Amino acid sequence: VPGAGDMIAPAGNGAVWVGGSLTKLDGAGNILRNTMEGGYAIAIDRAGNVFVTAAGVVKLDPDGARIASFPLNLAVTSIAVDTEGAVYLTGATSGHPFATTPGAVEFGSDGAFILKLSPSLDQVVYAGILGGLTPTGIGVDSDGNMYVEGWGELPPAPQALAFDITQLGPPHDRDQIVVAKIDPMGSRLLYAVGLGSFRSMSMAVDQTGRAYALASASYAGGQPSLFTI
Repeated sequence: VPGAGDMIAPAGNGAVWVGGSLTKLDGAGNILRNTMEGGYAIAIDRAGNVFVTAAGVVKLDPDGARIASFPLNLAVTSIAVDTEGAVYLTGATSGHPFATTPGAVEFGSDGAFILKLSPSLDQVVYAGILGGLTPTGIGVDSDGNMYVEGWGELPPAPQALAFDITQLGPPHDRDQIVVAKIDPMGSRLLYAVGLGSFRSMSMAVDQTGRAYALASASYAGGQPSLFTI
């Protein structure tokens, strides 16, 4: 099932892919394939191909043989794959330069990079930046809208730009959990929602475009909370 990346993903017939040193296990936990491809997150497309992120992204076939790769000089910490096999990536620029594509969403020069690649990883569909945000999760819906969850600041007031900014909870020193939605072309920020003084943990998106953000209270010992957007 295509979807957002994590460190474990189903491979069919009870088997799973496990990240770290990318390994395929059967339902009993026996090793079927050890690819030695290290990474931060993995995702599976409808054909069973597996994508693993590190400094860029690598695509492997269902048996773990490398098909393609897209190198990047930044760490990719979250990945999602849509129903057509296109790949969505995010990570932190961490002060390093990141080349954006003309017309793509771009707020500031340092924060969360957003990148959409063709299924074969040979074409950049768009590349943009959400400044002031450290990303922790990513998702995509059936229309190809990208969702990014992270910790940081809401984008600046929309002024003449057509997107919604919503503050659902009190921010803490401006930094808070933020969920942003970007259109399929990567050219419009459709909304940015501030959820208040929480630490973002992970997110998921269903095929109707409803986003689910898991977060913990920013103070020590805080209990996780689930937000539905």
